[in-house]
Amino acid sequence: MKPLHVLVAEDNTVNQLIVRGMLVKLGHNITMVENGKRAVAELQVTAFDLILMDCHMPEMDGFLATQTIRANPKFKALPIIAMTASEIAEDKDRCVQVGMTDFLAKPLTMATLEAVLRKYSKE
Repeated sequence: MKPLHVLVAEDNTVNQLIVRGMLVKLGHNITMVENGKRAVAELQVTAFDLILMDCHMPEMDGFLATQTIRANPKFKALPIIAMTASEIAEDKDRCVQVGMTDFLAKPLTMATLEAVLRKYSKE
């Protein structure tokens, strides 16, 4: 798999370190932001292959950020992968309703992260 440019929206510093470490080990390029508002802003200036979006963040959560991103036709096909600690069916349904492409359960594992990246890479 070719290196992807991944936007990671995650407010928890420990989770940021874990995700960054995994993505670097897998050979990908990362831009890290701490909330959905920053993710939306970053998309205006940088092209990404995929977004890993935490659902629960301050200022703008992942649900609202995804809705905002999807409102722009330019980003209709951009994979947005939810990262959530919640296994509740309603949260998974909400991810789909707002336009998220898929979801990963926290804590992430290298295998599940690599699998989702492979699934949505354009190779």
